[in-house]
Amino acid sequence: AAEIIFKKEIENSEDKQKTIDTKVEEFTEKFANPYLAAERGFIDDVIIPSETRSKLIK
Repeated sequence: AAEIIFKKEIENSEDKQKTIDTKVEEFTEKFANPYLAAERGFIDDVIIPSETRSKLIK
């Protein structure tokens, strides 16, 4: 997704691979986490993997 979103920046960059890597990292930090999804109401709860069984039983 980052390569599409930041396409113009990547095309205009001298070191395209470095720019891609940087933009992918930025995108991942900003959007690829469960806390953002929970904040927006897309998921009900974020649980620690070791708590999965007890949460499912409830």
